Amino acid sequence: MEKINIGTWPLSGDYGYISINEVYKILTYAFDKKFYEYDTAPSYGNGLIEFILGNVFNGEKKVKFNTKVGNHPFNGKSFEIFDIKKSLDNSLKRLRTNKINILYLHNPRLNSKKLEKLIDFLNNLKKIRIIRYSGISLAKNFNIENKILEKFDVIQDDANILST
Repeated sequence: MEKINIGTWPLSGDYGYISINEVYKILTYAFDKKFYEYDTAPSYGNGLIEFILGNVFNGEKKVKFNTKVGNHPFNGKSFEIFDIKKSLDNSLKRLRTNKINILYLHNPRLNSKKLEKLIDFLNNLKKIRIIRYSGISLAKNFNIENKILEKFDVIQDDANILST
């Protein structure tokens, strides 16, 4: 894993208007400066930023994508395995890749039993090399037991300098 990766939510338009040309310039500049890992989600710009990332990098082998499942554009939250598979397949298509570096559960508010099933599913995706690492992007004001958190390779906390 890279020590620094580029978060793409602010580039999605969700924080306010940004031209697609400006997004392309920013992503190209970051790549030229040797930033190769990008954090995204299908809900960022309702899939737009994943689509742009796929267009900009178009299969570039140096680039690693970290994305999320569980928060679906236009359809809300669902952590059912069927919905997660569909979300992952759509992300792979938009990103123009066949594997994800880190796949995060996007702000789940689930009990330990349900999380255990999802962890098993993520571990199976690792075995078949669709994802490299499993992750959880934590939900604000929701506590998950440490014994569950320890089963993820990566924990992402909800912190953003653009949010106050």
